[in-house]
Amino acid sequence: MTFIGREREINILMERFTSSKAEFLIIYGRRRIGKTELIKKLITTTHQGIILIGREESIKIQLDRYSKTLAEYLHVKWHNENRIEHYGIIAKKIKSKKRLIDAGYYAFDLEDFNSACK
Repeated sequence: MTFIGREREINILMERFTSSKAEFLIIYGRRRIGKTELIKKLITTTHQGIILIGREESIKIQLDRYSKTLAEYLHVKWHNENRIEHYGIIAKKIKSKKRLIDAGYYAFDLEDFNSACK
């Protein structure tokens, strides 16, 4: 996709991504203006990052889907019977990576996350 008039946003994202500091950046705006496309452009340019799409589904299904996708991205073998162990491995590996995550419109709360991990 060609971006017209989005150079400023792309440059800001690249500056933040290449920074040596730990940073948290929120990209927000109304629907259908290209937020996800900006992130895709950055991922394509840097060859780093992953997009996790949020869906209106149970926390357990979301967690399993996200975990399998992250495991694949981080080259971790995933087996459903060892989920808790795998979450720890994924958490350790992801700490060393720059992260670009687009979680879409749906999120889950921490209590749901903790109960799904059990």
